[in-house]
Amino acid sequence: MSDRPLFAKLATDALAKAAPAETRAPTELERARAIAVAAAAIAQAKRVRDARRRRLVGGGVALAVAAAAASIFLVRTHTTPSTPIAATSVRARAVAGEPTVWRMGMSEPLHGDVTLQAGDRVRAMAGGAAQLQMSTGSQVALEEGGDLTLVGVQSADVLALSAGAARFQVAKVSTGRRFLVRTGDTEIEVRGTAFRVSVVPLDPSCEVASPTRVEVTEGRVVVRFHGVETVLNAGGKWPAGCSMVAAAPAAKGATVAGSPGSEPLPSPPLPPSEPAFQPKSPLHPKASLFAPTPSPAPTMTAAPAATVEAAPTALTTAVAKKSSDLGAQNDLFTLGIDKKKAGDFGGARAAFDRYLALYPDGALVESATVEKMRLSSGAAQKSVAGSYLARWPKGLRPRRGPGRPGEVNGASRRRAQ
Repeated sequence: MSDRPLFAKLATDALAKAAPAETRAPTELERARAIAVAAAAIAQAKRVRDARRRRLVGGGVALAVAAAAASIFLVRTHTTPSTPIAATSVRARAVAGEPTVWRMGMSEPLHGDVTLQAGDRVRAMAGGAAQLQMSTGSQVALEEGGDLTLVGVQSADVLALSAGAARFQVAKVSTGRRFLVRTGDTEIEVRGTAFRVSVVPLDPSCEVASPTRVEVTEGRVVVRFHGVETVLNAGGKWPAGCSMVAAAPAAKGATVAGSPGSEPLPSPPLPPSEPAFQPKSPLHPKASLFAPTPSPAPTMTAAPAATVEAAPTALTTAVAKKSSDLGAQNDLFTLGIDKKKAGDFGGARAAFDRYLALYPDGALVESATVEKMRLSSGAAQKSVAGSYLARWPKGLRPRRGPGRPGEVNGASRRRAQ
């Protein structure tokens, strides 16, 4: 065995195998082939390099275009801020009589041009009339007996008519603005038109139980009533088929509630807290709950039955009339409740509207107001809620005297007996 290390032997053997073999010069054919292969390789490498360069140049151009677009967008965004919508300025002046302006609960005569602010109220009493001029070009003519409040002047010009009538000449409303007129139960929106809105006493013969009347002379308006929209074109009226003017007073010297310059009529029914009279006559079975206590009490049993039937006393006539009136109240209130249970919310609101208009101080007026508030939404609900709290600041009052717990003024969740 050799004494040389193993790795040295391996190295020696490798060198022996790698010894140059005898070489010869290439032929002309081999030389030409080698040159052709080298030229092809160089051409392929050039094509790859050019394609890569084009891709890089195209990508750079695309990036440059994107960067330029982004720069333009950023410049426009930062240098062109959105312009806020300017508030509408409104000026009012008297055109007849002595209209007044109510501001912060104080009243002052409308002398000269007065700049109005949101919340200001203009009233044109008997013989009076006023005109409102807006910076947008719109005009409002408040007629005699009218009561108009400027509600808003920012992104929307909002006016509320609570009594009387007003004529509106609305200039074209710019983009982003609105022009609204509201009454107690209706909202009217326009884009540029001429129309008249009035508040009249409730007409029992009208199918729509609303005191609001709208007449369009130019353009188009949208009337919203209890969630239902009606579009009116020039010559259109709402509600259709209903009188556009106030009804004549019911009696000489009396004023119709809700008419221009009028005050609410006094209520014929007695308050629920007054003592009840219980007659012994069987002619009027419901009279025991609502008739006033007579002084002195007539002795009904002492008179012959024929005499009572032939010539009823003034007391029994009044009792019969009051009983009939309360029966009509019960029927109308029950109609609203039944329609509400049946899912006819529009019909229910109409029934309660009619009750409140016909019996403003009836036995069920508070309950009818609450039901109407529950069935309303948005601005209509806010209006009803404000009217309710103005009349009943402490809300529903528990009944005093006989009655089940939870009854309200003797009329909650049941009809007046």
